[in-house]
Amino acid sequence: MIKPWIFEFFGAPGGGRDRPVGSDVTAEHYTWHLDLWRRTEAMGFEGIFFSEHHFGLGFSPSPNLLIATLATVTRTLRLGVMGIVLPYYQPWRVVEEIGMLDQLTGGRLEIGTASGIPQEMERIGLTVEEANARNAEAIEILDAALAAPVISHHGKFWSFDNLNIAPRPVQLPSPPNGRRW
Repeated sequence: MIKPWIFEFFGAPGGGRDRPVGSDVTAEHYTWHLDLWRRTEAMGFEGIFFSEHHFGLGFSPSPNLLIATLATVTRTLRLGVMGIVLPYYQPWRVVEEIGMLDQLTGGRLEIGTASGIPQEMERIGLTVEEANARNAEAIEILDAALAAPVISHHGKFWSFDNLNIAPRPVQLPSPPNGRRW
């Protein structure tokens, strides 16, 4: 049986980009959506995938925080990110957060990765070419770190030896995603 999922783009209140939104409107926006997402489990949804967007294109610059919040008030709902924008982060930290979120959700985490979108990259001086290269190298690191608890890597953007990646995910070999690591 096919079960429905929510693919949440979580737009900014009031139409968004480059228009400041007051903290009262922001708090109301989060409260309304969190209440809605809490109820999706009872409505028969299997899970929610959140997007990651920055600079007013959406109100989810850190979907991992939404997942951590919902993990405490849901029991069966699978929770994930459509695309953790890897070029914006240290890959070892992303793997640690994946392990932590998988623990907090009791093994209900889904993960996806992305290079980002040009409109956001441009705002921080990152080219599409560099973002794609960073994404590819970060995926190598994530693959290695999800397969083994201690990793070393020497690449163009990141270099380290014998990092102990903890906590480890509940789901082994790793949380599922569309790419099947």
